[in-house]
Amino acid sequence: MAISVPSDISFFVSVHIPKTAGTTLGTILNRCCKYRLLMDYPGYDGNEYFTADPLIAKNRDFIAGYYKGIHGHFNVCRHQSVFPEAKFVAMLRHPVDRLISQYMHELNDPTDSMWHKYLTSGERTIVDMAEHRVLRRAMAQHLEGRPIEDYDLLMLSENMGMSLMLLQHTIGNLHIGTHFGEPPQIPRENMGNKRQRSVVIDDKTKSAIYDRLTEDIELYKKASELFTKKARKYL
Repeated sequence: MAISVPSDISFFVSVHIPKTAGTTLGTILNRCCKYRLLMDYPGYDGNEYFTADPLIAKNRDFIAGYYKGIHGHFNVCRHQSVFPEAKFVAMLRHPVDRLISQYMHELNDPTDSMWHKYLTSGERTIVDMAEHRVLRRAMAQHLEGRPIEDYDLLMLSENMGMSLMLLQHTIGNLHIGTHFGEPPQIPRENMGNKRQRSVVIDDKTKSAIYDRLTEDIELYKKASELFTKKARKYL
């Protein structure tokens, strides 16, 4: 059965969870929306991550009319009260792989990040990261405040092709082939090609990480079930 794709793009809010191919998704959305994508990265320090920006709320009609959507690092509550009619989407990744990717990023972060100092000095390990109150539930932290079933689409970075097909069914025709060729040559952004340090994570360590990411593991399982149901229904 051919997938049904709305001709017009519905206004959407895309929650970018770190290390889930969200940078790649943002690039795709921005180009396909002809650069009318509002990038919103308020940071994690303070209430801005969770609460609506007064300027965005004040200009909601202009934003919803001019921009095609919003994409960035924020908790869903930041925008769902301002744009209740929007399509809400996000990209997920297996929590163990997501944490390992963040570990590699922090290990090679050239800035003065706390975790870079901890990891390069040997003061902390990747298992310590998996125990951190925020990192162990990174996906849940971004998505909580909206029932998982109420998201219009939760994509899986492990299945980017099908995710993009379902995304077009959800928000409208992005004309991905026009912008990225046929078959699409999807850009792979923020892949860490310049990393100086690389560590092989053994199975024992992966198992220890898995045991500590219980909330995100459960969330990922539910999202995977919903993704499979949508794929069977529409693809």
